[in-house]
Amino acid sequence: MRALEVRSRFPKGPNLSQARFMACAAHQQLFMGPPACGKSQGVLEKLQWAAAAYPNNEVVIGQRVRLDLVQNTIPHFWRIAVPELYSNWCSREKFANKHDMVLYLHNGSYIRFTGLADSGDFGSANLGAIGLMECYHPLGGKSISKEVYFAGDKALRNPNAAFRFLAIDSNRIPRNHWLYKEFGENGKPGHEVFFPTWDENRPNLPRGFVAALEANWTEGQRAAMMQPGWGEVISGHPVYGETFMPGLHINEALSERTGKDEDEWVAVVDRAEPVYVCWDTGYVQPWVTWHQVIGGQWRCLGELLPSFKLLDALIPMVLAYTEKHFPYCAVRHCTGYDVVHHKDTGVATSTFAQYGISPICRPTRSVRDEVEQIIRYMSRLVPGQGAAFQISTRCPATIEVLRHGYRWAENREGRVGEIPQKDGFFEHGADSVRHFAINVLGLSPQDHRRFTFPESYASYGSKRTHSSFRSGRQQTPRYGVRANG
Repeated sequence: MRALEVRSRFPKGPNLSQARFMACAAHQQLFMGPPACGKSQGVLEKLQWAAAAYPNNEVVIGQRVRLDLVQNTIPHFWRIAVPELYSNWCSREKFANKHDMVLYLHNGSYIRFTGLADSGDFGSANLGAIGLMECYHPLGGKSISKEVYFAGDKALRNPNAAFRFLAIDSNRIPRNHWLYKEFGENGKPGHEVFFPTWDENRPNLPRGFVAALEANWTEGQRAAMMQPGWGEVISGHPVYGETFMPGLHINEALSERTGKDEDEWVAVVDRAEPVYVCWDTGYVQPWVTWHQVIGGQWRCLGELLPSFKLLDALIPMVLAYTEKHFPYCAVRHCTGYDVVHHKDTGVATSTFAQYGISPICRPTRSVRDEVEQIIRYMSRLVPGQGAAFQISTRCPATIEVLRHGYRWAENREGRVGEIPQKDGFFEHGADSVRHFAINVLGLSPQDHRRFTFPESYASYGSKRTHSSFRSGRQQTPRYGVRANG
């Protein structure tokens, strides 16, 4: 395959790494680096060019979750697309609501957008190129699966094709990740890696964008995100890892499909009880989770974590998600105390009020005490219902928080410290879950009369369940065993 020519809508021309990536003719191409260095734009530009340059070919643009595709990749593609290339060009909103998201070019080629989940859907025999968007996030561990990657590689093995390539857009990948074996120092032939830098793309970034990123990161987070090259292995001991058991705590029956698309589902709820929307706000990585307590069983039922969203843009998304997946439910809101009281985020109060939202926000005592409270809850069983804490399969990122993503910080000697790591990603999911524990499980009956445990739940140590949680006393369950033995 000959080197590709650059035909694009880069606002000020491609930066050096983008130009090199556009010209690469390798079968496998990894564009890996910090955020805001032009990776996604480079991959999308190249895929659009390939579809336009070669007639009657299919190009697939895939992302792990269809919702992320709709919220992030499609808006990005619409900013760089050349509308006159397409015979069915329409508004981004109309396109995102279609069941089959396909753009048809006048030359007979087409570009198909798809959520990949855990298995690749790479379609027809005239497949020419695949783009895997946001393949890995270093602060979140969200990754395209091996099965998707190798299914795409297999689908592109046609030696007679005019062009065949798989392009990967990714943040820094750690050296213990399976993709390192494919593209690392001793990677396979035909695999090329490009390491763009933040500084080389500064001229293409909007004013204030760099300052907004830096304001939300600590020095350690900035170093982890901004340095080019392969990432380091994540350290620290999982906070919930010894207690959280996927087979016990993950429950796929907490949601029901309502259509063919992955995003067409409703949560299984008790409409006699309120559903709680728990907010952890922040521009870089807001995280919202949905919870309900039924008969003493705490259920985490949904999640939403769109990156780079201010609160006034996030609230409509959350309200729409709630209406779609939790119809006809009484809804209450809770958030962190600092969100509505901190001097820098006090604007949240007025923003919530504009939408008629008045969130519960109790002061926090100690993160470690609250984490231990959640661990105690997760360690219990409810007679006839299973684990006292259950989480829906609709919450994959929050499941990763509980499995191994949220970790205790280590001191300089490598010993586990007293507080969890501020990693810039998993911490927000953990805080969203913790807000529920603080604001709902931590309330006394006088403060929140609707929240009650049945008498049968008293068998787990004390009838005064609320006071035992608030005082920090650990109760030993009479039935069942703790998840960590």
